[in-house]
Amino acid sequence: MRIAMLDPGNYSPLYDANLCHALAGRGHEVSLATSEFLFEPVPPLGGYRVEYDFFRLVAASGLLRRRARTRRLVKAAAYPVEMARWTARTARRPPNVVHVEWSLFPLLDARLVARLRRKGARLVYTAHDVEPLPGSTWSAAGFARLYRQADAVIVHAEDARERLVAGHGVDARLVHVVPMGGPGAYAQEPSPRAEARRTLGLDPKAPYLLFFGLIKEHKGLDLLLEALALARRERPEVRLLVAGEPMGSWQPYAERIARLGLAGSVELRLGYIPNAKAHLYFGAADVAVLPYQQIFQSGVVLASYAFARPVVATDVGGLGEIVREGETGFLAPPDDPARLAETLLHALSDPAALVRMGATAASFARERHSWAHIAARHEEIYEESIRGGRNAPGQRRSNRL
Repeated sequence: MRIAMLDPGNYSPLYDANLCHALAGRGHEVSLATSEFLFEPVPPLGGYRVEYDFFRLVAASGLLRRRARTRRLVKAAAYPVEMARWTARTARRPPNVVHVEWSLFPLLDARLVARLRRKGARLVYTAHDVEPLPGSTWSAAGFARLYRQADAVIVHAEDARERLVAGHGVDARLVHVVPMGGPGAYAQEPSPRAEARRTLGLDPKAPYLLFFGLIKEHKGLDLLLEALALARRERPEVRLLVAGEPMGSWQPYAERIARLGLAGSVELRLGYIPNAKAHLYFGAADVAVLPYQQIFQSGVVLASYAFARPVVATDVGGLGEIVREGETGFLAPPDDPARLAETLLHALSDPAALVRMGATAASFARERHSWAHIAARHEEIYEESIRGGRNAPGQRRSNRL
């Protein structure tokens, strides 16, 4: 098959690269149309073609990288022209499958991609986020058209599938649950805890919780700080390592840390963490914490598993489907700092059990979330779409694992 993958904003560079590489390894001709990743260079993996068709001016200008508002305006102006150009070029030799990983302007994208469908290409859309998350500039209404015209929609959890079917009226036969993959070929070897802590300048003996990744409002760091203050009443030695880029003002978090008396208990590494250093942060931690208030699925869980670390997560979206209670981590209800504190204390009460759970988590990720398995599932979905697509009457869909 000839597969044209589309991620104009390069929102999931490691995911895109691993999937394209794995599909190419199965003998398919794969191209990825994208832009340069804003935060760091991500070298492509072998076997597929990468076309940096979008936002070259932003990539070339350090000024635009630093000024978020100006950058957004430049992107908004450039995108319709660049997307139309990509569509016209792709239409000259239509692929078998156009796979949209992320849509920046869904109403425009749906109109342009429809041209490729008329040329015989099948449209597959991955709904990483079924609905816009808090703080997003996207409109939920725009995605409905993409959902309606897609020959297949891929989601990463059964919870997301149910939302698409029940909330957006998408034909259940067209929605496929495929696991999210982890860092894959980009994963570093896990760092021994003592070495990682020495490198990062952390206390060698204190129990560490890790909050990792882009810091956004819906990810619940404020809830975790409240829970940490409660947990420290019983275990005053517990510390929290916050490693990630704030996507808004840090001031509210700083004020909360001061108000709760946590200044000496929260270690901050604010800023984007390069992929090559992720192993240090997970290696230094006893457990990763995802106190999210809203999410559909999370690559942080799989990154933690890849580095043999269990997680404590709130039971929202699809997290409960990849966190196996007592085996790869623990679940707590959302919006409840007291229950989260109890869960954290329970997790930290048995360090040897955390080590065993980390090993189980790594094995679970290798088996269920391997890129070879994920690519094979995509191949099946592509083949079904080519054979029938949404217009085949009485078609049967294999939409679960």
